[in-house]
Amino acid sequence: MHRFAQTNLQLINQMRRDGYQADEVGLLIRSYDLATRLFTGRYRASGKTFLAHLVGTASILADLRMPAALLAAALIHATYESGDFADGAQGISNPRRDLIRSEIGDEIENYVEKYTSLRWNEQVMREMHGKLDTLSLLERDVLLIRLANELEDYLDLGILYCGAEKYRRTNYLNDNGRILMDMAKKLGFPSLAADMAAVFKDVGEARILSDLHMTGSRDASFLVECALRNPGKNFIGVERLLGRISKLDRKGRRAGLTNLRGVRIESSYFLQFLLPQNSISALHIYFPDPWPKKRHHKNRLINGNFPALARAALAPGGKIYLRTDDADYFAQMTEVFGADKNFKEIETPVELAELPTDFERDFNARGIKTLRATYCSMN
Repeated sequence: MHRFAQTNLQLINQMRRDGYQADEVGLLIRSYDLATRLFTGRYRASGKTFLAHLVGTASILADLRMPAALLAAALIHATYESGDFADGAQGISNPRRDLIRSEIGDEIENYVEKYTSLRWNEQVMREMHGKLDTLSLLERDVLLIRLANELEDYLDLGILYCGAEKYRRTNYLNDNGRILMDMAKKLGFPSLAADMAAVFKDVGEARILSDLHMTGSRDASFLVECALRNPGKNFIGVERLLGRISKLDRKGRRAGLTNLRGVRIESSYFLQFLLPQNSISALHIYFPDPWPKKRHHKNRLINGNFPALARAALAPGGKIYLRTDDADYFAQMTEVFGADKNFKEIETPVELAELPTDFERDFNARGIKTLRATYCSMN
């Protein structure tokens, strides 16, 4: 577990321990209050709250004993890119800048504006590395916020739960990582470089395996029961409808589960763009919408393209469990997986088959049979 703060109270206590004055802590509190208005309900791609990321970035700078104004800027550094100004826009504008100045002052707003204007990518990173000695004090401070932001993204292995597998696992574990660490050293912060080296190493060696449960049905009880029976495994429930994901959240919290998460999103999008490659050990798809009309079959989740998505997400030997009550859809499921040489049909474990979903109980009570199939990835 890293030492950096993730909540406002942890950050305030860190600053007091490190000798920051009351007016400096007060400035941080004002900046945090502004951040809560701009980022409440906003999340990083990893599922981490945006506020926790902002606090973590500021905490990294506090660990370096940077001035309070820079910490306050770090707490709102993503304001113009990701903050909610309730104007339906994105980016820098004069009305937005005026608002931030009135709330937190010109100096801090100037940091945030310069941070946003620094269009960070590999080319810009290398250019800045080559001209570190010519940077102004303001530019060096803004670069330091950027370095803290990059480090915070990798804490807790959070980057492994974001999109773009190549970026997540390797982007800062090769020459780019060495450039970042060298910039930290040349800016006068060898401890920051050491933290980067340790965190990048952890990410490079980590392997995250989760059981993923994806469904378009009312099956919160099933997923909660799976998580209770398997405390050593992580479960992610994926659902488009807010009411159903809220139900999962309530049941999981009441059960005190720490190995269960819910994501409100389309299942196919989640599989294709958000999951790391070969990162899950099991994929459960139960009673997805059958789209019974022939002209709507194109909307079915399980189609000719789906086995490739599943194969990319599953670890070698990973399993995909299918259930439906629709005979035509079941025939399509078995056809597309049966035609893919990368999957082999196997028996559904008895203990899993005997654990029904809420939706399944309703169907079975009306005499409707459950159709099941299980396939093993041969990657």
